[in-house]
Amino acid sequence: MPQTPLNIPIGTRPGTPITTNTGTQVKAGGGVFFGFSVLTAGSAWTASVYDGTSTSGTLIAVVSLDATGPVTYPPIRFVDGLFVETAGTTAGSAVVAHF
Repeated sequence: MPQTPLNIPIGTRPGTPITTNTGTQVKAGGGVFFGFSVLTAGSAWTASVYDGTSTSGTLIAVVSLDATGPVTYPPIRFVDGLFVETAGTTAGSAVVAHF
């Protein structure tokens, strides 16, 4: 089976759906953030991604979710948890790619 640079089999990354403007605890503890898959674009919709359990964690990415398709990043490790806060005029539908 093909592998990612982190030796994770392709197609096995878990995802967490987000469909509202809110804060979401995506994962507790350490892991790797890969980006988003935007299923339905929002209007002026952005996601702030934190290493931690709330917005008081370390900001690791700010992402525009205004267009459908993948929004990928080089793998970003997080230690304390993965927290995503979304905001904008209209929320869309996106899946957070992480492991």
